[in-house]
Parts: sequence; structure tokens; C-alpha cells
Amino acid sequence: MKIIIVGAGKIGELLCKDLASEGNDITLIEQNAKILDRVLSSSDIMGIMGNGANCDILTEANVKACDVFIAVTQSDEINIISSVMAKKLGAKYSIARVRNPEYFTQMQFMSESLGIDAMLNPEAESAYCIAKNLEFPTALNVETFSSNKVNIVELMVEENSYLDGLKLIDFKKNKNFKGILVCIVKRGKDIYIPTGNFVLQAKDKIYVTGIQSDLSNFYKSLGHVEERIKSVVIVGGGRITYYLTSILLERKIDVKIIELNEDRAKKLSETFENAIVVHGNGTDSDLLEEERFDKYDACVSLTGIDEENIIISMYANKKGIKKNITKINGISLFNVLELVGLQSIVTPKKIVADNI
Repeated sequence: MKIIIVGAGKIGELLCKDLASEGNDITLIEQNAKILDRVLSSSDIMGIMGNGANCDILTEANVKACDVFIAVTQSDEINIISSVMAKKLGAKYSIARVRNPEYFTQMQFMSESLGIDAMLNPEAESAYCIAKNLEFPTALNVETFSSNKVNIVELMVEENSYLDGLKLIDFKKNKNFKGILVCIVKRGKDIYIPTGNFVLQAKDKIYVTGIQSDLSNFYKSLGHVEERIKSVVIVGGGRITYYLTSILLERKIDVKIIELNEDRAKKLSETFENAIVVHGNGTDSDLLEEERFDKYDACVSLTGIDEENIIISMYANKKGIKKNITKINGISLFNVLELVGLQSIVTPKKIVADNI
């Protein structure tokens, strides 16, 4: 496919690498010459320096012949304008990244009235991902497909569970799991696409897929019936927290937010009357002890600093909190995560790039 990407920020750069590696014809439009040169040097793509909301620049990029147009600059307005212009100029499909919470409730209206095929909000998408992970407390990760009808759940095979030593052909014989497929097994650094003769072992990471009802039955069969998350402490009060808190309060889950910035904490307190908002440093163990941190079912670390999020999640794990979710912006840090034993990891830019 011929794909035009506007903006070489975190998401734009990741999209260039991923989509180019799949053999697509990529053209990147970026205003900053240094950033453009850096991305071009690491990916086999074409580049044009300029404003993606400029008609001449879009014409130069041959937007009328593109299959997919993706606008992911730091400006919502530029993303919206350039996506509308691209459609008018002949692009078959357009996608705009829109982050402002004020636009969030109007996204469907703007998409339909302006002709933009898809509008994505990284923070909202991340909040949905976190909320989905909280539905399966012992799962390492949950991916959703087909409008939330099908999930892929990543689980660890625990010692002495009925999965330990189980041959997959016997797994399929269980009438309760006919709709469940073990599609991938990760054993150490090795990845397997298992056949019926594959035997599961303790500490294997398995990826199982199926519809929501079948997965729920399978999950309960592992002994996780009474582990529904009833309370969540969120450290960091950014945009993801705004969307996540809305979802959790709708589900009648108790929410406590710890935010260092006083103005932001005050705004969150005014917005969410049913949530407890604490102004303070989420890495301060004395404050966490005072707020009865270890009494919560789940901890979600959403500060703007990866290292702080890792430390908070490690501390939560030590305190016995059963579900820990960590926001990591730097993908390069993934190489060391096995060393610290983090449970579930969320990377907003990767979530949006994968969705696109």
C-alpha cells in the first residue's frame, strides 16, 4: 500500500518503522529537518519537509494516489485539517490522532461530518487497554479484537495448576474449553506455535484467545473466581487517568488518585466527586503507607517518568497488591523489564500504532 504519514513524533516514527518493514510504500511529511533526517536514516522511506496541512505539500506527496493517510503530529487541529484535505484530494482512507479531552465526546460527530475515517486518542485507547487488563487480574496482558468480541489473554502457567504438564490435545478434549485456542507459548526466550502434542510447563507464558464468555469460564477454571478488582490506586493524574477514572467509576470500582501537581489534583477532584484525589508524591513510601496503599486490589502507575512508574510498580508488588499495571513510554526499556518482574505494561504510542 501507499501510505502517507504526517508527523515524525513518537507514534509517527514507530509507524514508519513498522509499516515500512511490512513492505509498504511510505512517505513521511515532517516540518523539522533534523527529525526528518533521523527517521529517514533508520527507515527505508521517502520524506518531504513541510506542513502536512499545506495543500501544496500534500500534492507534492501525491496524496491523491495514497491508500492510507495518517496524521499524528502534536497538534490535533493540524491532524484534523490535514486529514480532511487529504480526503478531499483523493486519499482512500484517513486517520487522525486527536488527544484533547474536549474533542473526545465529539469524535464520532467530527469523524462523520468531516469525512475522516478514523480518529484515535492515545490516552483514551490506553485507558481502555488498562481497564480490559483489570478484568483479568492475574493476566499479564489482554488484547481486544472485533469490537470487543474477541480477546487474546496472556497468562503465566503456575506450578501445580492443572495446566502444568498438560498436553494441549487433552486441553481441547475438555468440553468447557472448545471455544478456547492456545495460539502462542513463550518459554524463556523461545516462541512456539503449539500443536496438539505440545506439553505446557510451569512458568510458560501462554496466549489464549476466544470470545468473552469462553475466556471467563477458562479463567474461572484456573481458580480466579473471586478475584474481581474492587479498588484501584492510580499514581499520576494525566490524561490517561482522566479517561481511566471515568471507566472505573462507571463499573462501581473505588478509585484513589495520587498526583504531585496541586492544580491538576484539584481539577481531578472537582471533575470526579466519587474518586479520592490526594495531592502528593506517589514515590513517597510514607505517603503511600498513610494512604493505606497496600489495601488496594490494583495499582496503575501513570506518571510521566518511566523510572518512577517502574519503582512504584515494584513497590506495589512487594506490598502484595495483586494487579500492577505500569506505563512505559520508552520501548528501549523493555529489554530490562524481565529483570524487575513487572506484571502488565502499557505503552500508549505502541497501542495507537498497533491499532492503526
